[in-house]
Amino acid sequence: MKLKSKKKWIIAILLIILIIISSIIITYKKIGFIYNSNITNLKNEQEQEPISINVEIKSVQDNINKCLITFTSNDEDRKIKSVEYPEENNVINVNNEEGKQKVAIDYDIENGKEDSTFKVKTTNGEIIEKRTGYTIHYDLNAEDASINNDTKIELKSKNATLDEIPIREGYIFRGWSKNVDSEIAEYKEEYVYQEGDEYITLYAVWVKDDVSLIEAIDKVSETSQITLNIKDESYDINVIVYDGNLVLDGNQTIEGSTLNDNVYEFGDKSKDVATANEYAKNMVVLKVKGDLTINDGVTLTACKSDNGYGGPKGLFVYCTGTLTNNGIISMTARGAYAQGQNVYLFKNIDKSYEYVPKVGGNGGNIVNERLRGNGSHINGNKGEDVGENSRKTGGGGSGKIYSTTTGSGRPISGEGGKGTSYSGGSGGGSAQLMMNGQRTAGSAGINGGRGGYSTTAAYESNNFYVYGGVGNPGGILYNNGREVQAKGENGTGGLLMIFANSISNKGKIESNGIGNGRHNAGGSSGGGSINIFYKEVFENENSNNITATGGISTNDATYGKAGNGGNGSVTIGSIATETFEALESE
Repeated sequence: MKLKSKKKWIIAILLIILIIISSIIITYKKIGFIYNSNITNLKNEQEQEPISINVEIKSVQDNINKCLITFTSNDEDRKIKSVEYPEENNVINVNNEEGKQKVAIDYDIENGKEDSTFKVKTTNGEIIEKRTGYTIHYDLNAEDASINNDTKIELKSKNATLDEIPIREGYIFRGWSKNVDSEIAEYKEEYVYQEGDEYITLYAVWVKDDVSLIEAIDKVSETSQITLNIKDESYDINVIVYDGNLVLDGNQTIEGSTLNDNVYEFGDKSKDVATANEYAKNMVVLKVKGDLTINDGVTLTACKSDNGYGGPKGLFVYCTGTLTNNGIISMTARGAYAQGQNVYLFKNIDKSYEYVPKVGGNGGNIVNERLRGNGSHINGNKGEDVGENSRKTGGGGSGKIYSTTTGSGRPISGEGGKGTSYSGGSGGGSAQLMMNGQRTAGSAGINGGRGGYSTTAAYESNNFYVYGGVGNPGGILYNNGREVQAKGENGTGGLLMIFANSISNKGKIESNGIGNGRHNAGGSSGGGSINIFYKEVFENENSNNITATGGISTNDATYGKAGNGGNGSVTIGSIATETFEALESE
């Protein structure tokens, strides 16, 4: 009995000890929290300036900023007694023993002299200097970079224009960041002023310059997804590398492509091309480390969207040996639905670039005229022909207007689309007049997008459908406000790039736009851009077998035709001397 009683006492004592320890821990935490809170509040109080300044620019006249400058006391024990101007012997005294919380003055500040200093005397006798400007220091973030001026001073409350561009050999300057390790430039052309700014350090953001597509692809050794930074552009690229000589014979399957009916489509349509909601993402590169032969009856091309949204952002066929083409290399109907970029293909020895401009030819203008009587019509306008060696794509054709009624009216066709570096322009919609009144068709989508919608009146018969303009995808028909599935053709000319040590072409190389295929349809799409580089030999059996023509619209003897697509460009030349030398046209 005594043993059991003793055990109970021991357990009770242990419980009491645990309770005391827990209480001590809880109390310690509370004290620590209060202590930390007080420290935080103390820090905040210490960080707050006793006197703050606000510079408000009321107007600018003849290079002079007309400012209202307000000084504010943030400390009850340090009210403002006087403000001394930057100029000598100019002081504003406060006629109040207790001082003032705020003092506002009008003051003119000349551009180039933004950093004036006022002296504020407080009720406790302290003198505090306040600047009207703030300083930005440019940190180059690299020992081998240079800049003309490494500081900039701007008026407080005013955003600073970042007009100093540093230079670093082999790198591209992207902009500035407050974070020394940042890969993203938060500030490019302007620094946005933040209240309290006094001395700001901005760090340069650099990316390695990949020089040009040809030089960068030369360094890629295996199949991979890469991002290249060239000059002021970035490119996402799906590179497919084949090690050794490659023969495309229509029988052998090649990794990185699909083969169907003697057509090799390189790339991955699940990730390279556009969708209804997203632009095309990647350029596709086929790099052959050896000779490349394309047999007769075989086509080499890029993947494309199953839903009509075009191909990738260009196809680059890169061959370290001899390229022999007996078949077809094509980017016809493979233009990309994507925003244009300058595509820097090759850098000459004088540091100039051979590049495809991000904007191609203009689309055909709208047709806007009054029609009277059945069969009256006005043809659509052709997209712009851009000319050889321009490296541009052609513009899309505009729709036509025509009447199938004895009345009169003023239908308006849709404008053709501008070309981009990755696509010829899409075609505009046509407008059919079936009763008195006005019908307005849709213009082509931007960036190689959807063809313009066409418009008509009331009939449901296919004989009276007006098919949309050619595009990615083709445009539809709006019939009295309802969408009718009378879709135009899909496809625009795309961007095709070829490099090989030597080239022998007995087949076709093409990047053509697409014709509308019907007399009652919208405008046709523009031709693409073909860019061929070689080092040693270029042989071409027929000068007419390399084409980037615009699509041809179908003509109707009674109701006319929509606008043709504009012709794109073909540029061929040697880079043996490290400077592009264009091959003269035959």
